[in-house]
Amino acid sequence: MKPIDLLQLLTSFVLVCVALMWLLNLRKRRAKLAFAPAVPDDKPAFSFRRKSKKIAEEEAAAEAEAPVPLMRRRQILPPAETTETDNEPSAEPSNPSAAAEHSTPIGDTDWSEPEQADAEAGQFTQPDEAGVAVEPSPEPSDTPDQLSSDGSISDEESISVILRRPVMPDADAHVRSWLGGLPEMPDDVEWPQAISAEDPSLGKVPHHFLAQISCADLPQELWGGRGPREGSLLFFVDPNVGCPDDDTSHSVLHITGSGTERPAPDTLGPVHNKVYTGGSYNWLPIDNVPPVWRKWPVELLETPNVLHDIDGHPSATPAGFSSILYDGAPVADRVTGTVTTPYTYGQSANALRQLAARMRNEPREVASTEALNMVVENRAINRLLESLQHARAKIDTQEDPDLRARQLEDLLPRLALVTEVSSAGELVEMLNRERSKVAKWRASIAKHCVNLEKLLAGENDDTPLPRENWEELQQCFVGQSASMFEVGIDYNHPDGKALTLTTVKETAELEAADGLSQLAILDSLDADRSALVPDTVKEAIKPALRNLYANRPHRLGGYHDGVQTTVSERADDTVLLLQIATDEAMDWCWGDSGAYYFWIDKSDLANGDFSRVSMTLECC
Repeated sequence: MKPIDLLQLLTSFVLVCVALMWLLNLRKRRAKLAFAPAVPDDKPAFSFRRKSKKIAEEEAAAEAEAPVPLMRRRQILPPAETTETDNEPSAEPSNPSAAAEHSTPIGDTDWSEPEQADAEAGQFTQPDEAGVAVEPSPEPSDTPDQLSSDGSISDEESISVILRRPVMPDADAHVRSWLGGLPEMPDDVEWPQAISAEDPSLGKVPHHFLAQISCADLPQELWGGRGPREGSLLFFVDPNVGCPDDDTSHSVLHITGSGTERPAPDTLGPVHNKVYTGGSYNWLPIDNVPPVWRKWPVELLETPNVLHDIDGHPSATPAGFSSILYDGAPVADRVTGTVTTPYTYGQSANALRQLAARMRNEPREVASTEALNMVVENRAINRLLESLQHARAKIDTQEDPDLRARQLEDLLPRLALVTEVSSAGELVEMLNRERSKVAKWRASIAKHCVNLEKLLAGENDDTPLPRENWEELQQCFVGQSASMFEVGIDYNHPDGKALTLTTVKETAELEAADGLSQLAILDSLDADRSALVPDTVKEAIKPALRNLYANRPHRLGGYHDGVQTTVSERADDTVLLLQIATDEAMDWCWGDSGAYYFWIDKSDLANGDFSRVSMTLECC
């Protein structure tokens, strides 16, 4: 072969290689910068990003060497295009999953945060504090879990991480991050404790464990690239402090060594001591409130740190986020009242005990002190009689015979009572006599409950209760009722204050004991008791378990979902370490349906120093 032919061949080969490398690099860059495709109008404004083939292969290889996490991290992204403008709001969605269409990233308002300015480049325009757009954050590199090739950090927070509870979680799955339960700590790490600001006389008291987060599962972009990416973050709190505004009410630990589940200290009190409103396990008496919350694994979902317009106000979370978070699955508002039929004999016995306890209470008083003072005036009784007679005449003009009959049934006993008495003292005596009859009736119902409970004693508390057996128990109380009279005051009477006489009717209805829905959740989360819960009950409570109270999720980093503060009200040198919201599925109610916010200085987070973390409580 001639030298010139060899040179031409080598040149052609080099050109082909360069062209191939250029095409591969272009494809790689487009894959990195591309947003999710535009979604139809009837789809949520967020969608889950699919893994690239390279990442999927890397994760598959890692699975062979490491424990499998409960769920893999997925990313939620906004659409590449929006179909509505600030001046042309979309129509009201016809279903929950479409609610997100009303919360697209905000446009050119003076408080807007990252707007999708360039869909092709995949960048958001970042505003400064005054709302003026500034340059976007540095673009992520190709290296997984790094902001850039040199591992640099950013002053801007481009993402937030949502803590999503799976519904229902697999009791046997390997768990890496979770809410409630007990922490996993090395033996040489002490359980956090502090002198209570609420009652210093108690000395040091242990904090309650709140959450454990696997740092290895956190995206590198979180918190602007700051913070650990190995070990775990453990969060503790004193939930029984009214105003947790100092460092004695919370603790945050970063542990790097492996550990085992740590039992709670013997001195750890109930998670809710009933002093303040809110709290947990309000359906239980104080002596039965546990020292540990239920354990619930969480999946870490990455989402852009953007603001959304909800009814003209900036929000860290898009409207209808529950439906988005759970892929459009049904969402219900409340857990309470979801389960109304006991499914074990023990629960039916609890229902009988609850009814018996209610019946042992004394009936209400026949009148207030002010009303009784008016009763002693014969003139007041005469006016009461006139009022009842006037009501009787008005009923006679009622054309509807059924309505007239019901009204007469209620009025005639009261009219007869006042007509028969000859003095104020006699009226009071008759009222108390009727009250005594109700008290005796209550006692008989309580005794009836005790006798029925004895009949159930032969069954184990966890024995499944057929629905027809529960209905038979309820039939034992059908028609059981008693009535008494109550004297009140009409402050709006034309002639001034006047007495009123009303009938108070009581019924004895056997209903499921308080907290049955919460008990069903606890049983479902317990591997040893989950089989007790009928599949129909589990399916019934699932929609409520997906609900985000007040559309407020648990989250790491990014903007906070404020209860009393706005998303912009925070110090520039701090970041949101953790937001823990009111969550009925966890039986969490912070204050009056609020949230805990853990804040940390940027420099402390970069240095791995969690000793100065601050915590605030916001509630309605």
